[in-house]
Amino acid sequence: MSLIICRVSQAPLRVLPDHRKEMCSQFLFGETAEIIKEQADGWALVSCTWDGYEGWVRLNQFKKIPAQVPQKIMYQKASVEVEGKEHFLPTGSEIPCNINPGDEAALPPAGELSFLIPALTSLYMHVPYCWGGRSQFGIDCSGFVQVIFKLMEMSLPRDARQQIVVGEKVEQLAKATCGDLLFFDDPDGSVTHVGIFLSPGKIIHCSGEVRIDHLDVDGITHSETGKRTHHLCMIKRVSSAVINEFSSL
Repeated sequence: MSLIICRVSQAPLRVLPDHRKEMCSQFLFGETAEIIKEQADGWALVSCTWDGYEGWVRLNQFKKIPAQVPQKIMYQKASVEVEGKEHFLPTGSEIPCNINPGDEAALPPAGELSFLIPALTSLYMHVPYCWGGRSQFGIDCSGFVQVIFKLMEMSLPRDARQQIVVGEKVEQLAKATCGDLLFFDDPDGSVTHVGIFLSPGKIIHCSGEVRIDHLDVDGITHSETGKRTHHLCMIKRVSSAVINEFSSL
């Protein structure tokens, strides 16, 4: 299979090879994929290197590379010159290791989850909801969770229904700790939403925008309207071991 790398700040991954079709995810600058099938019209079916997610991209937003190249993750959005071109790149983008974006944008985070999670999630506060989004220009609930864990160099699947199968189950909300994943279902029992436990009574998630809301054993209550919005169905704890679990799925 041919390997490609995203050469724009963000590129849509679509369910079908048509600009009018649903965006199911996004590539950030520097993320790579393998081409499964290439069409003469410039569309290609690809598999994302980071999470194995499949969909269609326009190849004019990517370039082919012979092999995976050493990259480093950007931990702050920044304007970066790559191959003589200036790019404004969102957090979570990947750039060649020999490039210094400055302003500590590529310094890896350090510390316990109780420090890392509030620090990293604060970078996305009030970012608007966008189905399939993974950047500070628009993000969805599972994309938000996935990118936060990417910034800690931990690989999670793309969608909430996939994320719920990894990690260790936490039996009670009272035993949840900062960084645990909280999953929510609809009346039919289908997983429809995911967020991150911050502290007792608080969740950060993307619903309309990335926001902090009230949390109890029944689910989420909107901090401004006081309305119940989501029903809690499961809590999972992930660690570096999740990489091994995910790769075995």
